[in-house]
Amino acid sequence: MKYLFLLFICLVNITTSYSLNANLNAESELKKKLSETKTLSGNFTQTTQDASGNILLTSEGQFKLSPGLFFWETQQPYQQKIIVRNGEVVLLDSELLQATVRQLNDSADQLPVLLLAGSGADNKNAMKILAGFDISENKNQYLLTSKKQNELVSSIVIRFDEDSQAVAQIKFTNALEQTTIINFSQLRANKTIESKIFYQAIPDDYDVVDS
Repeated sequence: MKYLFLLFICLVNITTSYSLNANLNAESELKKKLSETKTLSGNFTQTTQDASGNILLTSEGQFKLSPGLFFWETQQPYQQKIIVRNGEVVLLDSELLQATVRQLNDSADQLPVLLLAGSGADNKNAMKILAGFDISENKNQYLLTSKKQNELVSSIVIRFDEDSQAVAQIKFTNALEQTTIINFSQLRANKTIESKIFYQAIPDDYDVVDS
């Protein structure tokens, strides 16, 4: 029995060591993939569903990103823009004629934006948040599971396009077990993007709300 116990301990140590190395490799690979995409543009469809799979919201539009800059325009079913620039997030709502401005921080609920809004390894906020997740990889797909319970974002799945190696899908689940799936299409990676789209002014007739 003593030797069986020792064998069990050895097997546990080997398995644990392999698991830790696999997680470290997956984390390094994910950071590398994110850092290789300097600019990216394309279209998106976004679907949010509840724990039972019932669709709560579907939207579509276009996006552009460059190091530290992010432009996200929802065209259907309503028109809305999200712009990340100068360390802040600007939400432009054409229906409400309102602009909401908030600081870009390292809170988990902003992780999907942070992952896209920088140049990977240079994106310190995103890298800091990644440290709060266990990361595993399977066939160009990365699963991020929160190390803490009751986080705003409990898990994230990031899938990369096999050809361009750019982000093709992001799926994240919140504490209410609602899942949002963002699919990207017509991707154009590492192409020049004019910076003016990230610095468009807030229209004069918009109310500005700081949050």
